Amino acid sequence: MRVLQIIDSLHPGGAERMAVQIANGLVGSIEFSALCCTREEGLLKEQLNKRATYLFANRSGRIGLSGLRRINEFINERKITHLHAHGTSCFTAFLLTITRPRLKLIWHDHYGNSEQLENRPIRLLKFISKKFNAIIVVNRQLQSWATQRQLSNKIFYLANFSSLNSSTTINDLNIPDTSDHRVVCLANLRPQKNHLMLLNVWRGLTKSHPEWSLLLVGKDFEDDYSATLKQFIKSNRLEESVFILGSRTDVSNILKQCQIGVLSSISEGLPLALLEYGTASLPVVTTDVGACREVVGNTGFVIEATQSEDFSNQLEKLITDPELRLDFGHKFYERVKANYGCEPYIEKLEGIYKSL
Repeated sequence: MRVLQIIDSLHPGGAERMAVQIANGLVGSIEFSALCCTREEGLLKEQLNKRATYLFANRSGRIGLSGLRRINEFINERKITHLHAHGTSCFTAFLLTITRPRLKLIWHDHYGNSEQLENRPIRLLKFISKKFNAIIVVNRQLQSWATQRQLSNKIFYLANFSSLNSSTTINDLNIPDTSDHRVVCLANLRPQKNHLMLLNVWRGLTKSHPEWSLLLVGKDFEDDYSATLKQFIKSNRLEESVFILGSRTDVSNILKQCQIGVLSSISEGLPLALLEYGTASLPVVTTDVGACREVVGNTGFVIEATQSEDFSNQLEKLITDPELRLDFGHKFYERVKANYGCEPYIEKLEGIYKSL
């Protein structure tokens, strides 16, 4: 098999990271593994395995004909057999299959607003799904949604996996030294991630635990939402305990210097952040959205998304109890290792490819 992963950008995000991880994981396992970024390159480009062939299509405009030609030429030259389109890149892949009907097209649905699926646009997706040979989804809600709308007769639930760099190198984060008292939130600064709830919780906790700090790691879009968060931090005098680190490629390095991982989202697919917390042996507090409860099980605290007081109480339990942190962190590590590893994922994925 000769497989091309397709993704619209390489800015840090769940779908983007999975596209890179899959391309890397397939290297040496199949005949040819490649990744195409259609529109915008980003920090994740440097995480692509050098043995995975890379193409930047540089599409612009709604159709992006010149970019499509580049991808088409690449498919021809490299004799691609399977297109694995992630998220919104399914439209690009659909256009490519019009002139290449023998290509097997797999759409990977990473949709993060699993709690608002009734509002998801369907018309265009329903039309282009005629070309889908299979659909892969990241949680059960998405599987039910795609099945009910008859988007394909082959719909596979395949939970994300973590391939966090296991380097032991620790580099300074250039923030005040609270290295034994850090909570981290891996989430791009978007309303869906509900940082405001987390900051409200933190405002209360920092009064009784001033030695602790909160690190917000994820893309800062410098938009109204970002401005609201920064104003909240300033207005509540949290500048000494809350640090916005932005997009980072040294996630493993950051997690090694933290004690607790949190997610406060109002909606998710299957967040890679949770898997990375587990890989780093961090105990977690997360909201009960998407596949979060399935991932964490009884190895951490899973809270209803609207229950900020409960979220605060459980986070404080971890802050005040180092033994509980150690116990939860170890159990979560073992759970992620057993259920969300790279090798079993790639084996299942190859099985899907071969079945088409």
